Amino acid sequence: LVDCVVGCETTVLKGGSPGGNRYRLGVRTAVLLGEQNARDWSSERIGEFFRTLYDYRNEVVHEDKTLPDEPTGGNLISVDDKKFIASTFLIHARELYADLILEYLDLVASQDASISDINEQIDDRTLEYGTEIREQLF
Repeated sequence: LVDCVVGCETTVLKGGSPGGNRYRLGVRTAVLLGEQNARDWSSERIGEFFRTLYDYRNEVVHEDKTLPDEPTGGNLISVDDKKFIASTFLIHARELYADLILEYLDLVASQDASISDINEQIDDRTLEYGTEIREQLF
């Protein structure tokens, strides 16, 4: 778990303002993977999965907790309406992180850009479309 999140921190969370890691991890992974990922999940589920991954990383690192690996007594990891034991959750985390690495490799090569540049583009587009969505809603 920690290794996977460290990988995310050195790629997905590279660049941008400090803080808000959980939020940025969810948004950037949702944008990068969209509907094209090893799990065939929606971008919303991808974002929620990575935010949950970050939450459990915090519990392991800061609170010295272990991941629940017994499917009894509510000891499951929940992401939206899906529930996982730790071993399955970690398999999905590795698969989806591999998808992220491949996406970065493709984008870095096709755009001749750095990971930080790509993350900045994601943030800029998210802010741009956020304004459009807000205008449509209000």
